Amino acid sequence: MTSSPSPVQLRADELFRLNQNANFRRTDRLFAVLMAFQFVGGVVAAITFSPRTWAGTTSQTHIHVWGAVVLGGLIASLPIALALRMPGRALTRHVIACSQIMFSGLFIHLSGGRIETHFHIFGSLAFLGFYRDWRIFIGATLITTVDHLLRSRYWPESVFGVMSAAWWRPFEHAAWVVFEDIFLIHAAIVSSKEMRKIAVKRSELESSHATVEDKVHERTEQVESQKRQLNEINSTLENRVKERTSELEKAYSQLEEEIAQRAAIENRLRHDAFHDALTNLPNRTLLLDRVGQCIERSKRQDNYYYAVLFIDLDGFKTINDSLGHQAGDKLLIAMSHRLQTTLRDLDSVARPTQDTTARLGGDEFVILLDGLHQPEDAEITARRILKYVIQPFDINGREVVVGASIGIAAGSHHKGYDKPEDIIRDADTALYQAKSNDKGSVVQFNQKMLDAAMARLEIESDLRKAFDLQQLSVVYQPLVELSTGKLSGFEALMRWHHPQKGWIPPDRFIPIAEEIGLIQMLGQWILEEACRQCQQWRTLYPQWSELRMSVNLSMRQLNDATLLTTLDDALSKTQLPPDNLCLEVTESMVMDNPEAVCNTLDNIRGRRVSVHLDDFGTGYSSLSCLHRLPLDAVKIDRTFIRDMALDEKHASTVQAIVTLAHTRGFKVIVEGIESNDQLTQLRAFHCDLGQGYYFAKPLTQNDAEQLLHSNHPWLTTQAA
Repeated sequence: MTSSPSPVQLRADELFRLNQNANFRRTDRLFAVLMAFQFVGGVVAAITFSPRTWAGTTSQTHIHVWGAVVLGGLIASLPIALALRMPGRALTRHVIACSQIMFSGLFIHLSGGRIETHFHIFGSLAFLGFYRDWRIFIGATLITTVDHLLRSRYWPESVFGVMSAAWWRPFEHAAWVVFEDIFLIHAAIVSSKEMRKIAVKRSELESSHATVEDKVHERTEQVESQKRQLNEINSTLENRVKERTSELEKAYSQLEEEIAQRAAIENRLRHDAFHDALTNLPNRTLLLDRVGQCIERSKRQDNYYYAVLFIDLDGFKTINDSLGHQAGDKLLIAMSHRLQTTLRDLDSVARPTQDTTARLGGDEFVILLDGLHQPEDAEITARRILKYVIQPFDINGREVVVGASIGIAAGSHHKGYDKPEDIIRDADTALYQAKSNDKGSVVQFNQKMLDAAMARLEIESDLRKAFDLQQLSVVYQPLVELSTGKLSGFEALMRWHHPQKGWIPPDRFIPIAEEIGLIQMLGQWILEEACRQCQQWRTLYPQWSELRMSVNLSMRQLNDATLLTTLDDALSKTQLPPDNLCLEVTESMVMDNPEAVCNTLDNIRGRRVSVHLDDFGTGYSSLSCLHRLPLDAVKIDRTFIRDMALDEKHASTVQAIVTLAHTRGFKVIVEGIESNDQLTQLRAFHCDLGQGYYFAKPLTQNDAEQLLHSNHPWLTTQAA
């Protein structure tokens, strides 16, 4: 017992029939149009080709041709009418199939049996394949076979173009038609099966779609129910959102304000990154960038000149210390404005809109002159700037005057630089030379300055390593009592023996040590070494228990807050009695900051360590100032002693110093004694102590020990 077909199968059958009928109707209409065109083609063929094909070139159109034309109209009329009135029916497509084959036979007849027109049959059969119905090929094939058999029997010239043909020719044509039909029938069957498969697939999809729709409907009802619930929740949320929106609007307003503030801060930071905080001038970073642009421009232009002016204010530290840092800052701001104004007034030698005035720090300014008319204009501009700089400033109601020194480094296409740091370095080198000259100097850079700076840098680098490499040593200059000729003590002096350069004078490396901050370490070392050596000699030679050792202090040491601690440590480590130690300071050091220095000197003397004023007469102090200084002795500078025999004024000055110092209770020490005449005159002035090459040059440790061991008879002899 067979089961009833499923709804899917029934729907598939229905879809197959619908698709098949739709295909039949389309193909019926196609053939209606095709037959109309074939009828017109038949008329053209009858008129044009038929007379020349079977009646000769001079014959007239045969009456059969006109009959064939009429027959063609009859053949086309019925299928066209059926295709228009009853499309999709089996009768229509069978009539169309038979009529199409008859049309093919008519074309063969009209062409006089030309072989080309036989292919019309194959084309007709191929077009019939659009129906995808194998049954229509049966009638078409039978009509073709019967047509060829009858006409080959009675009108062979209308089929083969000859008056007689072999008996097998009709069967050959029929065989070709059958051959094509086999393929077309197979294709129609396969196509029909494919259509059925498609219908089954579509039916399955429709069934799935219906199932989905049912589920969707069910789900929709659930969603509607949930939607109602969501609407209630949404209403509650809307109220909350309104409240939150109000809060967010306030927060957004605050955020906008913060963003605006942040943008302002970023702009300010960007500005601060390239400008000096005090004067608002470009800083080193921005200056380097603009100098770099000038360097690149000089590489492209032959007649392009630029220059860097490195300016350092003279006397700024004095103003800063006397009037205070606030006044110093006001002076720097005023100076920056004056420099900018000066550049705008100098447009005859440079382009002020292209120039840059920068502050590198402290009282150092740099001016970049961009686009000079000629290289000489750099120095002209610098000297004009000096004239403006020395004009008085009004700082807190007080008239303040400062000077300046300027170093110049110029660049051009022919004298180019590769790095902006190099030209600024050269300008700084020229400034260093200018400050070494008189105040208010303008110096143009040259290669010799750079060589000197490199040599100084080499000294500085070697000096940093000299201490660790034990290249530094201490020599001892004897101090002699002029009245008796006896040895009183030594002055400890530092010496440096370079492995390649030999002995380097102290006046070359001591200032460098002060500048680079090594003097504190070196000063501590020579202080401890001198104390240690003095105590060692006191132990080895008991007769010299009163031997005194003098050590020079530098400005940095005197201003160092740890000086007293360093002094205590040196005395504690070496066990040298404080009475045997003397510390020497120059009068320029004392007068630089008298109050603070005097306080330090009082503390030193409070430890029973003597204090001597070195190089007296070369600094700022006067004889009347001596009574305010906490001193034990005054050392007269060698320049007075050297010229004493040549100029009585110097001798009178020395005598006045000795008299005043003794009046104040100070001992008098004389340095630079080189002759017996000088010694005789100084003894006549009642000077207390002396030193110089007349007695001995600075001695090494061994030479000094030999002197101590011999009980210094040579000194006594020389003094006598």
